[in-house]
Amino acid sequence: MKAIEQEELPHAEFPLPLFHATWVAYVAGLLATILVMHVFHAAQPALLYLVPAVLLTSAGAAAVRGEFRALWGAHDGEYIDYMCDATGKPRPPPPVPKDAKKQADAAATAPTDAQS
Repeated sequence: MKAIEQEELPHAEFPLPLFHATWVAYVAGLLATILVMHVFHAAQPALLYLVPAVLLTSAGAAAVRGEFRALWGAHDGEYIDYMCDATGKPRPPPPVPKDAKKQADAAATAPTDAQS
């Protein structure tokens, strides 16, 4: 079997902050499962700890990074396409406007076409 060269992987240097955060949460959920199992001397459903740990962590990390909408609506590679330019290099995070609250309030109070 031929070894994969670094040049053959366009996304090899792609930063994976959500993956890393979720991986750590998975390990923490697994450790919580084992700990509770040993403390209470009873079998524990691993998904009771793993699912909330993974879902809450990935959603929280995406929200903190301003990428929740991209994560929630992603389909087979759209998230990677969103985060990378055509060369596979990571895009910088979008700037957060200083007056974002004012813009949101203005958008909420602006009349829509149906109201006009």
